[in-house]
Amino acid sequence: MKKHTKIAAALLVIIAMIAALAGIFLQKSLLSAQLSGFPDSPIYTLEGKAAAALRDEGIIVGFPDGELKGYEPINRAQVAKMLLLLKKDPMEDDGTRTFTDVIPGAWYESFVNTASRLGIVDGYSDQTFRPENTINTVEFLKMLSKAFNAQTGIPHEYKDVSPTAWYNQYAGIAFQYNLLPSRRQGFLSPEARLTRGEVIIALYIYDQAVLPDENTGSSEELFFDEFDFEEEDHSAAEGEPDEAEFEWESGEQNDESFLEFDEQNSEDDWMFE
Repeated sequence: MKKHTKIAAALLVIIAMIAALAGIFLQKSLLSAQLSGFPDSPIYTLEGKAAAALRDEGIIVGFPDGELKGYEPINRAQVAKMLLLLKKDPMEDDGTRTFTDVIPGAWYESFVNTASRLGIVDGYSDQTFRPENTINTVEFLKMLSKAFNAQTGIPHEYKDVSPTAWYNQYAGIAFQYNLLPSRRQGFLSPEARLTRGEVIIALYIYDQAVLPDENTGSSEELFFDEFDFEEEDHSAAEGEPDEAEFEWESGEQNDESFLEFDEQNSEDDWMFE
């Protein structure tokens, strides 16, 4: 009888400890969500820290349910808006219709028209912008470079970026500042479709490393060794490139191998920003 009583008491103690630990974990999770502002993006991750910073600057907001949904793909109109808000320049939309498919009164109209006027984006040859189209890595890097008049032609060590590719000049900015830390080391994955989380992280890193602080007028260096973030793998959410738009030939040459973009696909075929 006494033996059973001791076992029951021990079980109660274990249950109480588990409940206490669960309570602590829940409390920390709630606190993390409050700090980042997004329950699905904890502040202790790089995505959560980046999202909190951009939220405080008024660059991003969550979905109606309060979540960030960093795993979801991001489109051209959303990126144009984020770049302009980070740039903090006054809007320059005079109401002129630049693209035939930009709907008057749409939430993105002034952002797309302003981005076009500033030379950040271009349209397709049929005079459309296709605001709902997802955006790939090199398209984003070109838009970022143009938005901030960033240096192009920066040396890089990406094995999947051919020196003759039109986007080679924009790849260096990602390498220099490690704008895409979730990517496999040494590979840019030029055609990979970006997620919301990836763009948020890239803009946060660029903002911290390059852009002047509003109060001091100086730029703040970002040292990644100071942080110990656990990055979630969203590679599966990036999606595959449209085979109708991209034709790649794989060339295996040991560690020096890279993916060569089919030369028949020029910058105009590929893109537009």
